[in-house]
Amino acid sequence: MENDLVTDESPARLDRLDRQLIRLLRVNGRASNRELARQTGVSQVTIANRIRRLLCENIIRIQAVANPTRLGYPVEVIIGINVDVPRIRDAALALAALPEVRYATITSGAYDILIAALLRSNADLVAFLTITLPTIPGIQKIETAHALQVLKRNPDWISFADLEENGENEA
Repeated sequence: MENDLVTDESPARLDRLDRQLIRLLRVNGRASNRELARQTGVSQVTIANRIRRLLCENIIRIQAVANPTRLGYPVEVIIGINVDVPRIRDAALALAALPEVRYATITSGAYDILIAALLRSNADLVAFLTITLPTIPGIQKIETAHALQVLKRNPDWISFADLEENGENEA
């Protein structure tokens, strides 16, 4: 998988067609250029060029979203971590590189770093907490919240309202 580390970027300028394509791809990421051209009223070449630009500019990413429980990862945890201040960024990058970690962020507040991890068993969780995490320099304290019942897991966080045709982000 590509590098998922998020960097600071300015908001992209999207026009009506960009927003329309994003809306359509959110509903069906496997839609053909022919189908998208039919739905938008523009040529397949225009669709292909727009999708290529949206992908290249890191505005969208088209991917399959797996159900972790069905793939054998029923243990989901959120971990708050306190780290020696000079080591926060390095620790966050090290945590983000761990295969068990699906989300990592440097935060303000009670924790320096928050991560979300998926594991196969409670035994794997114990090993993650007692063997893996202690190898990362600077970690002072960890606090784990074990997800007992996930009520919503939606990787498509953006609101459809953000993609409405009267958006303020018109190019």
